Amino acid sequence: MAVAVARLGNGRVRALALGGLPDPAVLTESEARARTPDLVPDEHGTHLLRAWHLVRDGGLGTGLPELPGGRPDLAELHGRTLDLARSWRTYAAAFRDAAAWPGEPPVPVVAADPVWDPFTAGAVRAVPGHDGTGGVASLLKALEDVAG
Repeated sequence: MAVAVARLGNGRVRALALGGLPDPAVLTESEARARTPDLVPDEHGTHLLRAWHLVRDGGLGTGLPELPGGRPDLAELHGRTLDLARSWRTYAAAFRDAAAWPGEPPVPVVAADPVWDPFTAGAVRAVPGHDGTGGVASLLKALEDVAG
């Protein structure tokens, strides 16, 4: 949606901060569905296990949150799992729609993913050096840099 707005914005959009940027060479619609399993609540609670595995897998790729002393921050992981499970109706929509992203965006893109995002692709269409890992201040600085 943001790319469409940028295309229709008559130059008013100078840069985009986008989350969950897919690698268009790798992400197909079937791959997007495979990476976003069904989280519809069920009576046995297996949707919670699927949500936990998504959070865990994302953390294994980027680093799990830790407490001082190197122990995993279980409260943080628990919170992320519940947030994901609560959004079962919509959590996958943007990622799945990104698989059908038509062409290159007309303006520079800064990746706005949190470092633990399980959907961040290995190769993104973001301005090099702006990978979303520096927090809000870094994101705002990156947008200023690319927008001129």
